[in-house]
Amino acid sequence: MISTAARRSASSLDIPRAAAPATPADRVRTLRAAFIKTLSDPEFVAEARQAELDIDPITGEDVTRLIGELFRMPAPVHAKLKELLR
Repeated sequence: MISTAARRSASSLDIPRAAAPATPADRVRTLRAAFIKTLSDPEFVAEARQAELDIDPITGEDVTRLIGELFRMPAPVHAKLKELLR
């Protein structure tokens, strides 16, 4: 599970949150839902604004998809690597 909250201003600071790979799927769903619920809470958002923080959450599902795309290897590269490692 990976989720990100961000502070965006003159500089950008992303703060990722991650759980261990062996975390049960139901726990991951619960943590992701709680994360988004917290970052959508009007009181939380008001306090963040008062502290001059911009909250722009990225869901865990989106982060997982982005990481998957980042590390996706083209088939020819994968085949060559497999050949070299034999």
